[in-house]
Amino acid sequence: MSKARRHHRIDRAVPARPDGAHPGICESEKGITPIKYLHPLLEDICADTYGVMIYQEQVMAAASKLAGYSLAQADLLRRLMGKKEKGKMAKERRNFIEGCATDKQNP
Repeated sequence: MSKARRHHRIDRAVPARPDGAHPGICESEKGITPIKYLHPLLEDICADTYGVMIYQEQVMAAASKLAGYSLAQADLLRRLMGKKEKGKMAKERRNFIEGCATDKQNP
């Protein structure tokens, strides 16, 4: 399968900057810069978007894979991120870090 078919076209999914580019994606898509993942476990989740977490589903999958969140917990995290409530996000950050530290598959 060709590289172009493997990856989704992201240009309609991500709000473009005024110059039409998507930070971190254009260079990776063209092979100028290598695809970088924030953590090895995120490779499966972010492969189609060149290592950039774009979709809400990716946030939920990352929380589940990295911190052992259930789907319900991951959905709560996603909603908190959308509301940008600093106090609740700080508490959830602690929960996320604790989950990452205790999750068995997390190196």
